[in-house]
Amino acid sequence: SKMRVLVSLLLIGAAAAAAQEEKQPEGPPCGLPPFVDVLPEKQSKDMRDTWAAYKEGGTCTKEQAATHAIIATLSAEEHRAVFGGDDIEIAPLFIQKMTAADRKTFDGIFWNPNLEDADKQAKINKMAESFKDADQLADFGKWKADQEAAKKAYEARVAKLSPAVKTQYDKLVSLRREAEKLRYNLSPEAREELGDLIR
Repeated sequence: SKMRVLVSLLLIGAAAAAAQEEKQPEGPPCGLPPFVDVLPEKQSKDMRDTWAAYKEGGTCTKEQAATHAIIATLSAEEHRAVFGGDDIEIAPLFIQKMTAADRKTFDGIFWNPNLEDADKQAKINKMAESFKDADQLADFGKWKADQEAAKKAYEARVAKLSPAVKTQYDKLVSLRREAEKLRYNLSPEAREELGDLIR
């Protein structure tokens, strides 16, 4: 009857949909994440090592678990720098054009909480003096201007805080910086042992 045919078609459609769901499970796609170039040097290397042996089309449960563990080792500041809000950021052009050695030097400056902001900027400006590529120099200038504008906007917001809240803000910033210094100065062995216990 027409009713039986309709039921059969519905069952076939449901089975096909279920099979499709099995082939395409929910979650991030397998493969090296697109934000790997924006990660600090240590996490970037760990991420590349994690996915080095992965073959396209295979399962990646272990690799995904390792990816989450690596992301969990980022400090709050590093996490914001890499992911922003909900969007994934791509490394600025001037960083993409760096040699591996220059990238290592840049990361060692930019991510080092032991350095004051003024010292970081001075060292990065010194690095930029060696840039020969015109596009790289232009992009660095844009990045620097964006950084300065963002800093001024942030400082303007802080300036509007009430005295009582400003006192609490200063304490929170101090504690966060101290935590980031402790995390940064951990030995590789300690980092590995802690894993994602400290976020």
